[in-house]
Amino acid sequence: MKQLLDFIPLILFFITYKLGGVREAAIVLVVATILQIVILKWKYGMVEKQQKIMASAVVFFWTFNRLL
Repeated sequence: MKQLLDFIPLILFFITYKLGGVREAAIVLVVATILQIVILKWKYGMVEKQQKIMASAVVFFWTFNRLL
């Protein structure tokens, strides 16, 4: 279940990219990643370091992209 949860933001990103565009897909990726972290924290009581780094990178690069 945990591994499937890791791929959900990526799958949602590609679906949104094909249907909408890169901006909409980036927003969906950020929201899905944050939601993933919340679910992991709630269900398992902890979030692995790798997932924290990945979520931070997604939010950082999305913010950087929005500033350009």
